Amino acid sequence: RSNILTAAHSDGIWSVAWSKKQNKIVTGSVDDTVKLWNGDTMTPMHTFTGHQLGVISVDISPNGACIQS
Repeated sequence: RSNILTAAHSDGIWSVAWSKKQNKIVTGSVDDTVKLWNGDTMTPMHTFTGHQLGVISVDISPNGACIQS
């Protein structure tokens, strides 16, 4: 599964967070993006752009409603 996450970013992943209750995954990458994933299908749900530098830390709330980078 980690290969799927890595392939979706154009550079390495620095941080991963998981919301067990909602089965959502968030990844932060050197490519300056944050991606929100469906943990069941391992498909990206949304890509967040606008970071000026690589994203070194991400987190997701237990209910999956909020992410932080």
